[in-house]
Amino acid sequence: MLRSLYSGVTGLKSHQTKLDAIGNNVSNVNTIGYRGKTVNFSDVLYQTAAEAHPANQATASTNPYQIGLGSKVSSVTSTMGKEGSTQVTGNTFDMRISGQPNAFFVVKSGNETFYTRDGAFGIDAERNLVLRSNGAYVQGWKGEQAGGAVTKLTMPDPKTESHLVYDTGIDLSGDISEVTYGEAGTQTFTGTIKERSGSDYRIEFDVEKVTDDPDDATYTLKATKVYIKNAKGEEQEVKLYGDDNEFTLKYDRGTGKLVSIDGGGGTHVSFTIPGRSSLSVDLEKTYYQTPPAGGTAGSLSAATISFDDVGKVSGYEVSGNGAIYTVFSNGNREIVGRVATAAFSNPEGLLSSGDNLYKESVSSGDPRLEDIAKMGGSITSGALEMSNVDLASEMTELIVDQRGFQANSKVITTSDEMLQTLRDLKR
Repeated sequence: MLRSLYSGVTGLKSHQTKLDAIGNNVSNVNTIGYRGKTVNFSDVLYQTAAEAHPANQATASTNPYQIGLGSKVSSVTSTMGKEGSTQVTGNTFDMRISGQPNAFFVVKSGNETFYTRDGAFGIDAERNLVLRSNGAYVQGWKGEQAGGAVTKLTMPDPKTESHLVYDTGIDLSGDISEVTYGEAGTQTFTGTIKERSGSDYRIEFDVEKVTDDPDDATYTLKATKVYIKNAKGEEQEVKLYGDDNEFTLKYDRGTGKLVSIDGGGGTHVSFTIPGRSSLSVDLEKTYYQTPPAGGTAGSLSAATISFDDVGKVSGYEVSGNGAIYTVFSNGNREIVGRVATAAFSNPEGLLSSGDNLYKESVSSGDPRLEDIAKMGGSITSGALEMSNVDLASEMTELIVDQRGFQANSKVITTSDEMLQTLRDLKR
């Protein structure tokens, strides 16, 4: 038999393998994070018909005489060093790795760890961050810093509260010593509250004298009609912590110091304001008639006020270094954790496992879990990386592969015709 028959067969097999790879590339042209495959050929064994001979006095040197036995597939490699295009989704938990084509997200399914460029993440019923295609848990670091063991990332419950407390000193103007009994003797005390936005709010409440018994060691005052005015002078509804919407103040006759509020041991008065959880005014440094050294007789002054601004979960943010933050309605942001990324000495040595996943192999080397910023890349939220397959190049390779296949088939048919001619010599 002719060697060309077998050479043609090997060529057909090689080009069939390449066609398989091209077909797989084209079918995954819109697959998230897919890396295209490239098929390379090499020649196979040679039959040496004559050895090379050195030159002598009679003849020149002669070259070896070898006949090749066809081609074979030498490698099928993934094009790891090329990023795919960006698809904007607007979904916060959709992430793509930018600027570092050889970095991978880390996910875990059961006891197995996988690596992927597919950043189509979502939240499962237990609020864990998972890969939407197969439910594998996205791995990351708890807290702000990268490093150490990785674990699954869990988003907080939507009912989670975040507290922003604002403390500021205010001056309450008004003279308690001028307070007399009943409506006619009511004094109004006011203070200015500085909002974080820069707006001013005014707190006002009326104080009436309740008792002035010389045998009583304390003075009892009643504060009513508490209200807040915003910068435009618009009155805000305020509800005191008591059902009667008022509170009593007791001051020591001898020192003028505050003894109690509503009979309790604290010095704070709390209000409820729409849009906020509570407003607390500390009246510890207010005095009645007899002030401490350096104080002003008969005035309420140097009180402190604080906002406890409660926020509910309103959404999430993902920063360029992979940090995930919970965003609350009061503007507060709290860190959930950081998405882990991995790099390999030889990313082309990774084993494809389906579902856009890769596994490490002896050729890839061990994974290095690193901060994506230290790798020279970043994470973009609200976008996905598409396949890096170049469709135009694949169509061109398809034509080249088809012609190669046709040429090898022609070698086989030509060899067959030659054998037919030899057989016909006997006629």
